[in-house]
Amino acid sequence: MKDGLLRPGTTLELLEAQAASGFIVDPVNNQYLTVGDAYNKRLFGPEFKDNLLAAERAVTGYKLPGTDKVISLFQAIERGLVERGHGIRLLEAQIASGGIIDPEHSHRIDVNLAYKRGYFDEKMNKILTDQGVDTKGFFDPNTEENLTYQELKKRCIIDKKSGLILLPIVDKREATLKNTLRKRRVVIVDPETNKEMTVREAYDKGYIDYETFLELSEQECEWEEVTITAPDGSERFVINDKKTGRQYDITELLEQGVIAQSDLNRYRSRAITLTQFADIITNKTRYGSSSVSSSSATRPSAASATSSVTSSSTLRTSEASEPVGAIFDTETLEKISITEALDRGLVDSITAQRLLEAQACTGGIVNPTNGKRLGIQEASRQGIVTNDMISLLKPAQKAFVGFEDVKTRRKMSAAEAMKEMWLPYEAGQRFMEYQYVTGGLYDPEAGCRRSIEDALKMEWLDGRSAQKLQDVRHHQKTLTCPKSKLKISYKDALDNCLVEESTGVKMLQASSVSSRGISSPYNVSSAPGSTTGSRSGSRRSSRRSSVDLGSPTSSLSTRYSHTSFTSFSSTK
Repeated sequence: MKDGLLRPGTTLELLEAQAASGFIVDPVNNQYLTVGDAYNKRLFGPEFKDNLLAAERAVTGYKLPGTDKVISLFQAIERGLVERGHGIRLLEAQIASGGIIDPEHSHRIDVNLAYKRGYFDEKMNKILTDQGVDTKGFFDPNTEENLTYQELKKRCIIDKKSGLILLPIVDKREATLKNTLRKRRVVIVDPETNKEMTVREAYDKGYIDYETFLELSEQECEWEEVTITAPDGSERFVINDKKTGRQYDITELLEQGVIAQSDLNRYRSRAITLTQFADIITNKTRYGSSSVSSSSATRPSAASATSSVTSSSTLRTSEASEPVGAIFDTETLEKISITEALDRGLVDSITAQRLLEAQACTGGIVNPTNGKRLGIQEASRQGIVTNDMISLLKPAQKAFVGFEDVKTRRKMSAAEAMKEMWLPYEAGQRFMEYQYVTGGLYDPEAGCRRSIEDALKMEWLDGRSAQKLQDVRHHQKTLTCPKSKLKISYKDALDNCLVEESTGVKMLQASSVSSRGISSPYNVSSAPGSTTGSRSGSRRSSRRSSVDLGSPTSSLSTRYSHTSFTSFSSTK
């Protein structure tokens, strides 16, 4: 943490997991210490002491107020002595490190046995055994994913000399410095329609040949292979894109049948490169289709290409596109988060909630700084959403991770949840519209997007519902445009976005005064944290920019304090 490799919050979580499992580990001397002894040896600072002493009570037990009776962690959760989410994280750490700790008898027991003995109720047992979203309380600092403690341990390596389980951490500051100049997003422009395409789409449509496709793919990605040794000694093969943070667990994909052993054998024998192997995996995980041929088959001559972002209002459902990820303040010329825009009074609370819902139901809350997706809890921890937004966004998040059927344990899509009356019609329709205009309805069971045709075949939709989704001109106008102050649909919002090329973040333009000459009904004078007539709201995610707004589609340029250069262009 002191070296800047771990955030304080992540550091505390990992230390709490140790304390709740019995001991704080001294990795240098390979010793296991109580929290008090570890503090005396200065293994952590005074800012963590109280939190770790509280976590240690998961081992020693909690005293029932006004009595000398010692109760367990679950009982403390039920009586409100321990916050529920925090308590579940501590229980999950105990399970992953050997079992639930019984403070009364000072021994560990299996989670199923603990349930049978009445240590916790059926609801808690289901949470702990299902390993769902509720137990993903730990943060992987490398990939910025929310994981269970067991999943995090699987990404660790075992030090052969000491036997300690170690979490490898990539120094992102060094990696970012190395990739500052070469990191890029390549977009091909169709010379006939002037519509933007990804490298993959350009290849599929025959605009570029396979050699060019590989060359451009390598500009976008920098793949490396990593072998991870699990605590049980088994090895997992992972490939990781150092530029985007994308990661594929090859061992897991083989077990799930997503890729064939022959694909891996071709890579191992050097018949195909790592980039080609990654392309096969990307293609199969995205579409569930057969392998892309690695031969350089003759394609139509490549069309001229450019790496700029051009206007596009054509709806595409073959590949997922990004949702609105940030707000562009046209007065201060800054990219800011949606929460920041709400604080400044640039967007109203309903519009802010709808924009965040669209993010949550299409893959996670967008970090406006780098475009990466986060779970709701982590986004709250980073200040991208407020704590009071979490409960409002959970239904939208379930539209992506799935509504779990209690009987079959199958993950249902938003459309299926609506049919089962688990999701209110109005909210479900919104979530489906958000998913449809960003690439297709999401299938949480298969982990991919579905076209309207697929949804009809799978009986998610009837003909009338399908027609309603496809008619984007009549989608619900549930947003208030932060620039014109008119009611707009989410598709309208996407069409009016600017795109930051370096991150791919889509930014909805906003102003405190309407572009139609109408003052904003929620202007900055009433915004929390602002003074009348000023633009001095909070600056959580702001970036100052130098912009030429000569025309609606004029190119916008931003110069940062370091030497990188970023350009924006309108998508409409």
